[in-house]
Amino acid sequence: MKKILMTALLALSIIGLTGCNSDVIVETDVGNITKEDFYKELELNYGENVLHNMIIVKVLQEKYGVTDKEVDERIEALKNELGDQFTFFLLQQGFEDENHELFRSRIQSLVLQEKLQYEGIEVSDEEIETRYQEMIENRELEIRASHILFDLDDEETALEVKQRLDDGEDFAELAKEYSNDTTAEAGGDLGYFRGGEMVPEFEDAAFSLEVGEISDLVETAHGIHIITVTDIPTLDDKREEIRYMLMDEQVDPNEVDQKIDTLLREANINIKSDQYESLQEFFNFADPIEYEPIEENSDNNAENDDTEESTNNDTGSNDNE
Repeated sequence: MKKILMTALLALSIIGLTGCNSDVIVETDVGNITKEDFYKELELNYGENVLHNMIIVKVLQEKYGVTDKEVDERIEALKNELGDQFTFFLLQQGFEDENHELFRSRIQSLVLQEKLQYEGIEVSDEEIETRYQEMIENRELEIRASHILFDLDDEETALEVKQRLDDGEDFAELAKEYSNDTTAEAGGDLGYFRGGEMVPEFEDAAFSLEVGEISDLVETAHGIHIITVTDIPTLDDKREEIRYMLMDEQVDPNEVDQKIDTLLREANINIKSDQYESLQEFFNFADPIEYEPIEENSDNNAENDDTEESTNNDTGSNDNE
């Protein structure tokens, strides 16, 4: 059987083919498009893929099941992982909010996939904490920072702004007023970055700061910077993300393929639609070959024993001569 690509489950789009009628959904001067036209086109172009994924989801749902609470928890984990980018992520997927039925259906499919591939894998809190510390030490943990950029020949202004910051003035407001960077309008916000994404001098200074701390003047090829760190994700912020990371490292793809093959075999899938009969080949399994145990033939053994005895006798006769 061809290997099932489980990652396709996340892109599952269930097309509602029920209740098709001739309602017009698009009007043009050259002709209208009805719901029935639209659904037929969807079915023609995507029906087989959708049906294929629906079968897999059905089988996994029977085996593992997913509750609304588990869907909610997975969405929360995704929100923590993406942070401010979660809303943009939703819009990219075509959803205005996380409660959209199709979005929740996709998350349900994701949870089913994870239950399949992570089954039997456990990650301890100690392992998560260790990996978190390693990420900090290796600068793999993304931090968020802002800066104010000055020209290399304008150290005097940079020192004046630094003094005003030390006196308690607002960093973002001073960035808007003095920074030469395009981030000035955003208060100098650079967003999140990890090690290797900034020039070394800037990176060394940024990763040495605590949240809210302001650096001394930092000179790079781009100019003179004053840097402040605005966020360093905590262990609790990254706990679930790291948990999934550690579990992914333990997943055996071959074992996952074997498990899904077994589940599909046991489901006895039979495609009834002539239109999608080509799908059947994905769910046909050859019966495993069973070998009968080899039994020793007593007659042959006896014959072999007689031959061996005869040979020994002949050898003995030759010795006597």
